[in-house]
Amino acid sequence: LWNEIFEALSRRSSYLSTFQEIDLTHGVYFLVSAREAEARLMSVGPDFEMSVALSIDEAKRIFRSIERAYDDRELVEIKLGDLSWKTDCRVRSNPDKVTVSFKRGWERTRVDARRQDLATAIAMSNRLLPTE
Repeated sequence: LWNEIFEALSRRSSYLSTFQEIDLTHGVYFLVSAREAEARLMSVGPDFEMSVALSIDEAKRIFRSIERAYDDRELVEIKLGDLSWKTDCRVRSNPDKVTVSFKRGWERTRVDARRQDLATAIAMSNRLLPTE
């Protein structure tokens, strides 16, 4: 029994080690595994956790929308099934602040992020999720 438990934990650990984290801001990040062809959008706070399973293609589409909003300093919205995503990079009184929001069903997240953090996330996504 102990060998079976150890082997199951070892497989799970090996699986989880294939994921890399792309942070948008504190508490909102993506876990991406190109090898497993999986991604997860995570939103974690003191009283909640939201986890959305994504395909690699869906993760790429979200990051392309983030990059478009960032480059054009605009609001870009996309819909992927039951997930709605908005990135607002319009310049306001604080030019370093951008807003990211998404919802799925009744679950919603809206966070402010730094423009530089989005640039870092875009660069990392381009490395981990290359377009063909």
